[in-house]
Amino acid sequence: MIKGKIVVGILPTYNLKNDDNDPYQDKASFVRMYEQMVVDSGAIPIGILNSDVKQYFDICDAYIWPGGRCIKKEFYKIFDDAIKNHKPFLGVCLGMQAMTTFLNIVEDRLSNKKLSINATYEANKDIKPYLFRLEENRINNHDHYVTKEIQTIESSKHRIKIKKGTIMERIYNEKEIRVPSLHTYVVARIPDSLVVSAKADDDIVEAVEYTRDGACMLGVQYHPELIKDHKIFDWLVEESYNKYKILINKEHSIPNDLKYKIIAYDSKCPSIDKRESLMEEAVYYAFLELKKAMKKKGYVIELQSGYRYTVDQEDLYNKVAEEKETEHANMYVAKPRHSEHETGLAIDICACIHGKWNFDSAEELNELYKYLHSIISDYGFILRYPKGKESITGYGYEPWHLRYVGSKKLAKYIMDNNLALEEVVNK
Repeated sequence: MIKGKIVVGILPTYNLKNDDNDPYQDKASFVRMYEQMVVDSGAIPIGILNSDVKQYFDICDAYIWPGGRCIKKEFYKIFDDAIKNHKPFLGVCLGMQAMTTFLNIVEDRLSNKKLSINATYEANKDIKPYLFRLEENRINNHDHYVTKEIQTIESSKHRIKIKKGTIMERIYNEKEIRVPSLHTYVVARIPDSLVVSAKADDDIVEAVEYTRDGACMLGVQYHPELIKDHKIFDWLVEESYNKYKILINKEHSIPNDLKYKIIAYDSKCPSIDKRESLMEEAVYYAFLELKKAMKKKGYVIELQSGYRYTVDQEDLYNKVAEEKETEHANMYVAKPRHSEHETGLAIDICACIHGKWNFDSAEELNELYKYLHSIISDYGFILRYPKGKESITGYGYEPWHLRYVGSKKLAKYIMDNNLALEEVVNK
């Protein structure tokens, strides 16, 4: 992320043929329509300029492989990052063909693991083709070339049927939709790891999905950017927030492979332990914006407790258990490895009322908390332990404890319906 915003890496398109004598012919180009769709969905688009795509892995939260004329095999490494780190991927036209080709090659390599990706492709492309070029008698409504002519785009539109229980169904909530397909090649075979989630009436595959082991990859043969189809780009950005929707409670401990970027924050709250003046990077930027919004209303809030080391969480639990009995500790303090504070996604806030700092649910804070809770979803936060949800969360009401879930859409849904995170994640 960059300053709390999802970053979507967009691959370039390449010319299939270049004049070797003209050094300026070796060009990569980027499609502004993809850029604008990503911006409209609330994320930051960046162009992946270099074939050494690994240097972009730490920056990108999601990827788009757009249409084009040439599959650059160096870009296959994008799939490794998307699958391993559960980053959403959207392949459009050529991008879908690259996705199916890569996963077919992975399965083909099982018979000879000594071969490289490229060698496997070369060994199989003739006997088991990965793609077919569309022939005249198979085109139907699949136009050969991408164009900006509205009439051609409209004439290329055709019906595709969506398979139930797929990502496509979740995106569109329809059994069928009309889309424009402008392509020269079609997928020749579907690997076992992919689910076909949409087909045209002539049986051409129009959408495939890879969801094994938490991956979230979607390939579509049609061009959603040509019809300003924001739903599919909204899905890509929304899925990028999944890493922030993790459930940590008494039953669910922190996964050992959990990775967040924790950064320091200079809190002005006098009672804060400086070891806890830390937050996950996205939380940091969201909290800064929340503070500004509260200040405009005349309220001053600060961080009282952020990221907490496991050893500190253990010390806190033992201290409260010793001072106020184990039953009280279990109601208000999480055991080590079961606290959201150990992720950096949870923050406890304190407020300054009439020049006095207060970290409590005192009556004088009621109006502040009421307003705070009414706007936190605009910044990706939820009230983690709502009143009346004690039997679900396992903890008492804590108006000061906010939890970052990233997605404003999800946060708003939770807050508007007075839900606990458990009710949403479990559902």
